[in-house]
Amino acid sequence: MLGDVLRARRCHHRARVLWRRRRHQEACTVQDRAVRLYTRSGSRVPELAAILAARLGPATAAAAANCLGVLAKDAGHYEQAGTHYAEAIDVLADADGAYPQLRATLQHNLAGLAHIRGEYVRAEAPARLAVALRRQVPDVSDCEIAADETVLGAVLAGVEQARRRFDKADNLLHEVVGIKRKVLGDDHPEIAAALNNLAALEAEQGRPAQARDTYGEALRIFDLALGPERPHSVACRENLVTRTARACPRRFSGTW
Repeated sequence: MLGDVLRARRCHHRARVLWRRRRHQEACTVQDRAVRLYTRSGSRVPELAAILAARLGPATAAAAANCLGVLAKDAGHYEQAGTHYAEAIDVLADADGAYPQLRATLQHNLAGLAHIRGEYVRAEAPARLAVALRRQVPDVSDCEIAADETVLGAVLAGVEQARRRFDKADNLLHEVVGIKRKVLGDDHPEIAAALNNLAALEAEQGRPAQARDTYGEALRIFDLALGPERPHSVACRENLVTRTARACPRRFSGTW
């Protein structure tokens, strides 16, 4: 069980390296293996964070628990993901404000998890905290700050959309797309994720032609970057075909 978890963690780190190098299809394949290993482990190793904290220190333990949270989220085990993130935060509770980068990442992931579940109000506080913590990191990159800001923008857009304040939600999602384009370029899958959410809002507002165009652009990027058979591509294609008026799945909210 523990061996599967540790192998899953190594696969996850490899997938992140590939993703940063824009080898997105390879990254997804490696991450799929990580998720399978995590699931095979029984989805939980009791007190793993505490064990690692005693052996290797709080930062390593929290990073490991965060990794398990991401794997649980990708496996669709949202409750377990939240438990892993909480374990990581608990491990860092006595670190006197150290590790702002890791703390920011944990809050970012908590916000993303709540957003996936449609819990937009609950997601707002960790999303704001992630931005604040990230700005405390020495030599933080524009890309890292933009990632937190776009999650916050997507969360706030969800809040406004739930309140039927579509104009505000639309403006926020356009800002998210603009920030991602500036930082990542035009053909990154995170652009497609943001466009997918924007198209869902346009459809809900009764603008099917505009939603069709936005879904089409998102699908082009997903197919190019990830391949046509990946779940994101398949879901986006279904949205395009049906031009649904329902909000699109929030797992595409840019918390990669």
